[in-house]
Amino acid sequence: MSSWSKLPRAARRYIFYHCMITPTLFWWYVIPYLMFEKGLSVEETGLLYTAGMVTSSAINFIVGKLLDRSSPNTLMAAIALIDFFSYTLYFIAFTFGQYLLILAAIAIEYLSRGLYPAYPVYEYEVYPEEIRSKAFIYHYILPYLTQAVFYPFIGYILSVYRENLELSLLVIAVLSLFYAYIPLGWLPKVGEKVKLRKESKDKEGIPRELIPLALILILLSVAYSLAPTFILVNLLIEKFGGGLFHIGIYESIVGFTMAFFMFPLLKVDKSKGRILALIGIFLIAVAFGILGFSTEIFHVFISAFAFSLGESIMTPFYLDALFSNIPEEAKGSMLGALAGIRKIINLGTPMIAGFLAGVSPSLPYIASSLIIVIIAILFAKHG
Repeated sequence: MSSWSKLPRAARRYIFYHCMITPTLFWWYVIPYLMFEKGLSVEETGLLYTAGMVTSSAINFIVGKLLDRSSPNTLMAAIALIDFFSYTLYFIAFTFGQYLLILAAIAIEYLSRGLYPAYPVYEYEVYPEEIRSKAFIYHYILPYLTQAVFYPFIGYILSVYRENLELSLLVIAVLSLFYAYIPLGWLPKVGEKVKLRKESKDKEGIPRELIPLALILILLSVAYSLAPTFILVNLLIEKFGGGLFHIGIYESIVGFTMAFFMFPLLKVDKSKGRILALIGIFLIAVAFGILGFSTEIFHVFISAFAFSLGESIMTPFYLDALFSNIPEEAKGSMLGALAGIRKIINLGTPMIAGFLAGVSPSLPYIASSLIIVIIAILFAKHG
Protein backbone atom coordinates (compact mmCIF):
# COMPACT_ATOMS: atom_id res chain seq x y z
CA MET A 1 0.00 0.00 0.00
CA SER A 2 1.41 3.43 -0.96
CA SER A 3 2.12 6.06 1.67
CA TRP A 4 -0.53 8.26 0.04
CA SER A 5 -3.24 5.66 0.57
CA LYS A 6 -2.11 5.24 4.18
CA LEU A 7 -2.92 8.88 4.89
CA PRO A 8 -6.32 9.46 6.49
CA ARG A 9 -9.03 11.14 4.43
CA ALA A 10 -8.60 14.41 6.35
CA ALA A 11 -4.90 14.57 5.42
CA ARG A 12 -5.50 13.85 1.73
CA ARG A 13 -8.28 16.45 1.52
CA TYR A 14 -6.15 19.01 3.35
CA ILE A 15 -3.31 18.56 0.85
CA PHE A 16 -5.75 18.93 -2.07
CA TYR A 17 -7.10 22.05 -0.34
CA HIS A 18 -3.62 23.60 -0.55
CA CYS A 19 -3.34 22.56 -4.20
CA MET A 20 -6.61 24.38 -4.89
CA ILE A 21 -5.44 27.54 -3.14
CA THR A 22 -1.98 27.62 -4.76
CA PRO A 23 -3.07 29.11 -8.15
CA THR A 24 -4.66 32.10 -6.40
CA LEU A 25 -1.33 32.98 -4.78
CA PHE A 26 -0.20 34.20 -8.20
CA TRP A 27 -2.25 37.31 -7.47
CA TRP A 28 0.40 38.28 -4.92
CA TYR A 29 2.26 39.37 -8.07
CA VAL A 30 -0.76 40.80 -9.86
CA ILE A 31 -1.40 43.36 -7.09
CA PRO A 32 2.00 45.14 -7.34
CA TYR A 33 1.89 44.77 -11.14
CA LEU A 34 -1.35 46.74 -11.13
CA MET A 35 0.16 49.33 -8.79
CA PHE A 36 2.92 49.99 -11.30
CA GLU A 37 0.48 49.91 -14.23
CA LYS A 38 -1.63 52.58 -12.52
CA GLY A 39 1.35 54.89 -12.11
CA LEU A 40 2.55 54.24 -8.57
CA SER A 41 6.32 54.35 -8.20
CA VAL A 42 8.28 51.54 -6.57
CA GLU A 43 9.04 53.87 -3.64
CA GLU A 44 5.33 54.60 -3.14
CA THR A 45 4.54 50.90 -3.38
CA GLY A 46 7.09 50.08 -0.68
CA LEU A 47 5.66 52.78 1.58
CA LEU A 48 2.14 51.44 1.05
CA TYR A 49 3.19 47.91 1.97
CA THR A 50 4.99 49.06 5.11
CA ALA A 51 2.11 51.32 6.18
CA GLY A 52 -0.44 48.60 5.43
CA MET A 53 1.47 45.97 7.39
CA VAL A 54 1.87 48.31 10.39
CA THR A 55 -1.85 49.07 10.33
CA SER A 56 -2.58 45.36 10.04
CA SER A 57 -0.49 44.62 13.14
CA ALA A 58 -2.61 47.02 15.16
CA ILE A 59 -5.89 45.56 13.90
CA ASN A 60 -4.58 42.03 14.33
CA PHE A 61 -4.42 42.50 18.09
CA ILE A 62 -8.21 43.03 18.18
CA VAL A 63 -9.03 40.26 15.70
CA GLY A 64 -6.67 37.89 17.47
CA LYS A 65 -8.48 38.47 20.74
CA LEU A 66 -11.80 37.56 19.09
CA LEU A 67 -10.51 34.46 17.33
CA ASP A 68 -8.03 33.20 19.92
CA ARG A 69 -8.57 29.51 20.73
CA SER A 70 -10.85 28.93 17.75
CA SER A 71 -10.75 25.64 15.84
CA PRO A 72 -8.32 25.36 12.89
CA ASN A 73 -11.27 24.90 10.51
CA THR A 74 -12.84 28.16 11.68
CA LEU A 75 -9.57 30.07 11.34
CA MET A 76 -8.87 28.72 7.85
CA ALA A 77 -12.35 29.84 6.81
CA ALA A 78 -11.67 33.26 8.39
CA ILE A 79 -8.46 33.59 6.35
CA ALA A 80 -10.44 33.04 3.13
CA LEU A 81 -13.11 35.56 4.19
CA ILE A 82 -10.42 38.14 4.92
CA ASP A 83 -9.04 37.48 1.42
CA PHE A 84 -12.53 38.12 0.02
CA PHE A 85 -12.65 41.57 1.62
CA SER A 86 -9.07 42.48 0.68
CA TYR A 87 -9.43 41.51 -3.00
CA THR A 88 -12.78 43.29 -3.19
CA LEU A 89 -11.12 46.45 -1.87
CA TYR A 90 -8.26 46.04 -4.35
CA PHE A 91 -10.82 45.73 -7.16
CA ILE A 92 -12.60 48.94 -6.10
CA ALA A 93 -9.31 50.79 -5.59
CA PHE A 94 -7.89 49.96 -9.01
CA THR A 95 -11.17 50.21 -10.94
CA PHE A 96 -12.18 53.61 -9.58
CA GLY A 97 -8.74 55.07 -8.88
CA GLN A 98 -9.26 55.22 -5.11
CA TYR A 99 -5.67 54.55 -4.23
CA LEU A 100 -6.06 55.21 -0.50
CA LEU A 101 -8.14 52.04 -0.48
CA ILE A 102 -4.99 50.15 -1.48
CA LEU A 103 -3.65 50.88 2.00
CA ALA A 104 -6.79 49.43 3.57
CA ALA A 105 -6.64 46.41 1.26
CA ILE A 106 -3.02 45.69 2.20
CA ALA A 107 -3.85 46.02 5.90
CA ILE A 108 -6.74 43.57 5.58
CA GLU A 109 -4.69 41.19 3.42
CA TYR A 110 -1.91 40.97 6.00
CA LEU A 111 -4.45 40.61 8.79
CA SER A 112 -4.88 36.99 7.77
CA ARG A 113 -1.20 36.25 8.45
CA GLY A 114 -1.89 36.37 12.16
CA LEU A 115 -4.25 33.43 11.73
CA TYR A 116 -1.71 31.18 10.00
CA PRO A 117 -1.03 29.11 13.16
CA ALA A 118 -4.24 27.29 12.19
CA TYR A 119 -2.36 25.40 9.48
CA PRO A 120 0.32 23.64 11.57
CA VAL A 121 -2.28 22.80 14.22
CA TYR A 122 -4.49 21.10 11.64
CA GLU A 123 -1.48 19.34 10.13
CA TYR A 124 -0.39 18.03 13.52
CA GLU A 125 -3.86 16.63 14.12
CA VAL A 126 -4.47 14.92 10.76
CA TYR A 127 -0.95 13.75 9.77
CA PRO A 128 -0.34 10.43 11.62
CA GLU A 129 2.85 10.57 13.66
CA GLU A 130 4.25 7.32 12.23
CA ILE A 131 4.16 8.64 8.63
CA ARG A 132 4.22 12.38 9.30
CA SER A 133 7.45 12.94 7.37
CA LYS A 134 5.96 11.30 4.27
CA ALA A 135 2.78 13.34 4.70
CA PHE A 136 4.85 16.51 4.58
CA ILE A 137 6.53 15.34 1.38
CA TYR A 138 3.12 15.28 -0.31
CA HIS A 139 2.16 18.48 1.52
CA TYR A 140 5.00 20.39 -0.14
CA ILE A 141 5.54 18.58 -3.43
CA LEU A 142 1.95 18.54 -4.71
CA PRO A 143 1.31 22.30 -4.24
CA TYR A 144 4.72 23.05 -5.77
CA LEU A 145 3.82 20.93 -8.80
CA THR A 146 0.49 22.76 -8.99
CA GLN A 147 2.41 26.05 -9.02
CA ALA A 148 4.78 24.75 -11.69
CA VAL A 149 1.94 23.70 -14.00
CA PHE A 150 -0.55 26.53 -13.54
CA TYR A 151 1.53 29.70 -13.07
CA PRO A 152 2.80 30.03 -16.67
CA PHE A 153 -0.71 29.43 -17.95
CA ILE A 154 -2.19 32.05 -15.58
CA GLY A 155 0.57 34.53 -16.42
CA TYR A 156 0.00 34.07 -20.14
CA ILE A 157 -3.79 34.51 -19.89
CA LEU A 158 -3.45 37.65 -17.75
CA SER A 159 -0.83 39.07 -20.14
CA VAL A 160 -3.12 38.57 -23.13
CA TYR A 161 -6.11 40.12 -21.36
CA ARG A 162 -4.28 42.87 -19.50
CA GLU A 163 -7.24 45.23 -19.76
CA ASN A 164 -9.23 42.87 -17.50
CA LEU A 165 -6.70 42.59 -14.69
CA GLU A 166 -8.95 44.52 -12.30
CA LEU A 167 -11.82 42.13 -13.05
CA SER A 168 -9.58 39.17 -12.21
CA LEU A 169 -9.33 40.56 -8.67
CA LEU A 170 -13.10 40.35 -8.33
CA VAL A 171 -13.01 36.77 -9.60
CA ILE A 172 -10.44 35.83 -6.94
CA ALA A 173 -12.54 37.61 -4.30
CA VAL A 174 -15.60 35.52 -5.19
CA LEU A 175 -13.46 32.38 -5.36
CA SER A 176 -12.29 33.11 -1.81
CA LEU A 177 -15.87 32.63 -0.61
CA PHE A 178 -15.70 29.08 -1.98
CA TYR A 179 -12.39 28.56 -0.18
CA ALA A 180 -14.06 29.74 3.03
CA TYR A 181 -16.62 26.95 2.65
CA ILE A 182 -14.05 24.16 2.20
CA PRO A 183 -12.67 24.10 5.79
CA LEU A 184 -16.21 24.26 7.19
CA GLY A 185 -18.07 21.94 4.81
CA TRP A 186 -15.50 19.63 3.20
CA LEU A 187 -12.45 19.28 5.44
CA PRO A 188 -13.05 16.98 8.43
CA LYS A 189 -13.21 18.90 11.70
CA VAL A 190 -10.54 18.53 14.35
CA GLY A 191 -11.14 19.21 18.01
CA GLU A 192 -7.92 21.05 18.80
CA LYS A 193 -8.10 24.80 19.46
CA VAL A 194 -5.52 27.30 18.23
CA LYS A 195 -3.99 29.71 20.69
CA LEU A 196 -2.84 32.62 18.54
CA ARG A 197 -0.83 34.27 21.29
CA LYS A 198 1.48 31.99 23.20
CA GLU A 199 2.89 33.11 26.52
CA SER A 200 6.35 31.84 27.32
CA LYS A 201 6.93 30.93 30.94
CA ASP A 202 10.69 30.54 30.68
CA LYS A 203 12.72 33.66 31.34
CA GLU A 204 16.16 32.50 30.27
CA GLY A 205 17.97 34.61 27.72
CA ILE A 206 19.50 33.40 24.49
CA PRO A 207 22.60 31.29 25.21
CA ARG A 208 25.78 32.97 24.00
CA GLU A 209 26.81 30.08 21.75
CA LEU A 210 23.51 30.36 19.87
CA ILE A 211 23.87 34.04 19.03
CA PRO A 212 25.63 33.42 15.65
CA LEU A 213 22.90 30.99 14.52
CA ALA A 214 20.21 33.41 15.67
CA LEU A 215 21.97 36.24 13.85
CA ILE A 216 21.96 34.14 10.68
CA LEU A 217 18.18 33.72 10.94
CA ILE A 218 17.75 37.47 11.41
CA LEU A 219 20.02 38.27 8.46
CA LEU A 220 18.09 35.79 6.31
CA SER A 221 14.93 37.71 7.17
CA VAL A 222 16.60 40.97 6.14
CA ALA A 223 17.91 39.51 2.86
CA TYR A 224 14.57 37.99 1.89
CA SER A 225 12.58 41.02 3.03
CA LEU A 226 14.66 43.28 0.78
CA ALA A 227 13.46 41.21 -2.19
CA PRO A 228 9.66 40.89 -1.82
CA THR A 229 7.28 40.15 -4.70
CA PHE A 230 6.84 43.79 -5.76
CA ILE A 231 10.61 44.16 -6.14
CA LEU A 232 10.73 41.20 -8.55
CA VAL A 233 7.79 42.62 -10.51
CA ASN A 234 9.51 46.00 -10.72
CA LEU A 235 12.80 44.40 -11.82
CA LEU A 236 11.15 42.43 -14.61
CA ILE A 237 9.25 45.47 -15.87
CA GLU A 238 11.95 48.12 -15.57
CA LYS A 239 15.09 46.16 -16.40
CA PHE A 240 13.91 43.37 -18.69
CA GLY A 241 10.65 44.61 -20.16
CA GLY A 242 8.91 41.50 -18.83
CA GLY A 243 5.49 40.96 -17.34
CA LEU A 244 3.17 38.47 -15.70
CA PHE A 245 3.93 35.67 -18.14
CA HIS A 246 7.64 35.87 -17.27
CA ILE A 247 6.74 35.83 -13.57
CA GLY A 248 4.71 32.69 -14.25
CA ILE A 249 7.72 31.02 -15.87
CA TYR A 250 9.97 32.12 -13.00
CA GLU A 251 7.64 30.63 -10.38
CA SER A 252 7.11 27.50 -12.48
CA ILE A 253 10.86 26.85 -12.43
CA VAL A 254 10.84 27.39 -8.66
CA GLY A 255 7.96 24.94 -8.26
CA PHE A 256 9.49 22.18 -10.39
CA THR A 257 12.91 22.57 -8.75
CA MET A 258 11.57 22.49 -5.19
CA ALA A 259 9.36 19.48 -5.93
CA PHE A 260 12.11 17.57 -7.74
CA PHE A 261 14.85 18.02 -5.11
CA MET A 262 12.81 17.90 -1.92
CA PHE A 263 12.27 14.15 -1.76
CA PRO A 264 15.90 13.01 -2.41
CA LEU A 265 17.19 15.40 0.28
CA LEU A 266 15.24 13.51 2.94
CA LYS A 267 17.53 10.54 2.32
CA VAL A 268 20.78 12.50 2.74
CA ASP A 269 22.96 11.57 5.72
CA LYS A 270 22.63 14.18 8.47
CA SER A 271 26.42 14.28 8.85
CA LYS A 272 26.63 16.01 5.47
CA GLY A 273 24.14 18.67 6.54
CA ARG A 274 26.64 21.42 7.31
CA ILE A 275 28.38 21.35 3.93
CA LEU A 276 25.06 21.03 2.11
CA ALA A 277 23.66 24.02 3.99
CA LEU A 278 26.71 26.04 2.94
CA ILE A 279 26.22 25.00 -0.68
CA GLY A 280 22.57 26.06 -0.42
CA ILE A 281 23.49 29.45 1.05
CA PHE A 282 26.05 29.95 -1.72
CA LEU A 283 23.46 29.16 -4.40
CA ILE A 284 21.01 31.68 -2.90
CA ALA A 285 23.74 34.35 -2.94
CA VAL A 286 24.45 33.51 -6.60
CA ALA A 287 20.73 33.67 -7.42
CA PHE A 288 20.36 37.14 -5.92
CA GLY A 289 23.60 38.22 -7.59
CA ILE A 290 22.32 37.09 -10.99
CA LEU A 291 19.19 39.22 -10.53
CA GLY A 292 21.35 42.13 -9.45
CA PHE A 293 23.93 42.08 -12.23
CA SER A 294 22.37 40.25 -15.20
CA THR A 295 21.22 41.98 -18.37
CA GLU A 296 19.25 39.19 -20.11
CA ILE A 297 15.82 37.95 -19.04
CA PHE A 298 17.00 34.37 -19.58
CA HIS A 299 19.35 34.89 -16.63
CA VAL A 300 16.31 35.52 -14.42
CA PHE A 301 15.14 31.97 -15.08
CA ILE A 302 18.60 30.62 -14.21
CA SER A 303 18.32 32.61 -10.98
CA ALA A 304 14.96 30.95 -10.23
CA PHE A 305 16.58 27.51 -10.51
CA ALA A 306 19.61 28.49 -8.40
CA PHE A 307 17.47 30.10 -5.70
CA SER A 308 14.97 27.25 -5.34
CA LEU A 309 17.74 24.62 -5.39
CA GLY A 310 19.66 26.56 -2.76
CA GLU A 311 16.54 27.04 -0.66
CA SER A 312 15.62 23.35 -0.79
CA ILE A 313 19.16 22.36 0.23
CA MET A 314 19.76 25.00 2.88
CA THR A 315 16.50 25.19 4.81
CA PRO A 316 16.22 21.70 6.34
CA PHE A 317 19.88 21.47 7.34
CA TYR A 318 20.19 25.01 8.68
CA LEU A 319 17.00 24.67 10.73
CA ASP A 320 18.23 21.34 12.06
CA ALA A 321 21.47 23.04 13.17
CA LEU A 322 19.50 25.85 14.81
CA PHE A 323 16.90 23.79 16.65
CA SER A 324 19.27 21.03 17.71
CA ASN A 325 21.39 23.63 19.52
CA ILE A 326 18.53 25.24 21.44
CA PRO A 327 18.34 23.97 25.03
CA GLU A 328 14.83 22.91 26.01
CA GLU A 329 14.75 25.45 28.85
CA ALA A 330 15.55 28.33 26.44
CA LYS A 331 13.31 27.29 23.56
CA GLY A 332 10.40 29.60 24.37
CA SER A 333 12.44 32.70 25.09
CA MET A 334 14.71 32.30 22.08
CA LEU A 335 12.07 31.49 19.50
CA GLY A 336 9.80 34.20 20.88
CA ALA A 337 12.57 36.80 20.68
CA LEU A 338 13.53 35.77 17.14
CA ALA A 339 9.92 35.84 15.98
CA GLY A 340 9.50 39.36 17.37
CA ILE A 341 12.69 40.64 15.74
CA ARG A 342 11.79 39.11 12.38
CA LYS A 343 8.32 40.60 12.53
CA ILE A 344 9.73 44.09 13.06
CA ILE A 345 12.15 43.54 10.16
CA ASN A 346 9.35 42.43 7.87
CA LEU A 347 7.38 45.57 8.70
CA GLY A 348 10.14 48.01 7.83
CA THR A 349 12.02 46.49 4.92
CA PRO A 350 9.39 46.95 2.15
CA MET A 351 9.88 50.70 2.46
CA ILE A 352 13.68 50.32 2.36
CA ALA A 353 13.47 47.91 -0.57
CA GLY A 354 11.28 50.38 -2.45
CA PHE A 355 13.76 53.22 -2.01
CA LEU A 356 16.68 51.00 -3.05
CA ALA A 357 14.77 49.93 -6.17
CA GLY A 358 14.04 53.59 -6.87
CA VAL A 359 17.78 54.14 -7.20
CA SER A 360 18.17 51.00 -9.34
CA PRO A 361 15.79 48.05 -9.84
CA SER A 362 18.78 45.73 -9.26
CA LEU A 363 20.00 47.29 -6.01
CA PRO A 364 17.79 45.32 -3.56
CA TYR A 365 19.11 42.05 -5.01
CA ILE A 366 22.71 43.22 -4.84
CA ALA A 367 22.20 44.14 -1.18
CA SER A 368 20.52 40.79 -0.49
CA SER A 369 23.34 38.91 -2.19
CA LEU A 370 25.95 40.65 -0.03
CA ILE A 371 23.97 39.82 3.11
CA ILE A 372 23.78 36.15 2.07
CA VAL A 373 27.58 36.12 1.60
CA ILE A 374 27.93 37.38 5.19
CA ILE A 375 25.56 34.60 6.27
CA ALA A 376 27.74 32.01 4.51
CA ILE A 377 30.82 33.27 6.38
CA LEU A 378 28.99 33.15 9.73
CA PHE A 379 27.63 29.67 9.09
CA ALA A 380 31.06 28.39 7.98
CA LYS A 381 32.52 29.56 11.31
CA HIS A 382 29.66 28.78 13.68
CA GLY A 383 27.24 26.40 11.91
